[in-house]
Amino acid sequence: MAGKEASDEVAHKLKQNRFKDPIVVIATGFGLGWMPVAPGTAASLAAGAAYWLLISPLEYWIQAVATSLICGTSLLVLLALVRRYGYADARCVVLDEIAGVSVAFLFLPFDFWVFVVAFFLFRLFDIWKPMPIGWIDKRLRNALGILLDDLVAGGMACVIALAAWKIAVET
Repeated sequence: MAGKEASDEVAHKLKQNRFKDPIVVIATGFGLGWMPVAPGTAASLAAGAAYWLLISPLEYWIQAVATSLICGTSLLVLLALVRRYGYADARCVVLDEIAGVSVAFLFLPFDFWVFVVAFFLFRLFDIWKPMPIGWIDKRLRNALGILLDDLVAGGMACVIALAAWKIAVET
């Protein structure tokens, strides 16, 4: 079966099980992935707001543990999803965006504008897919690939947002 046809078939199976299978419920961000417009952005925004309010005010080591748990749990869920339904980086699967935005927000100073910059950079990198994000997206056709391109996008967004904050604070 061709790539697009296989992807459409997996997306159809996910839609059939969207309220029945807990793996699908979690992978679709508890329903955010079923939004008709920009489900990845909606999930990133919801997760980013929750992260900013609940995790960012905490000590850095707690942020690191929380982000590691989010990323590790995301990988386990995506592994189960791919094993059960087959590989497809379907639009409705937004757990990777949730993990990616948590990496984008990791260790940022608790300053709202820095989070806004990190959020927009993360979405830009996730959509545009500059190197190495695009390479990961095209080459790793498995659960790790679904997650890793978003984690790299989050890491790039975090580094640039931190640099922008550092420049703004020192000038």
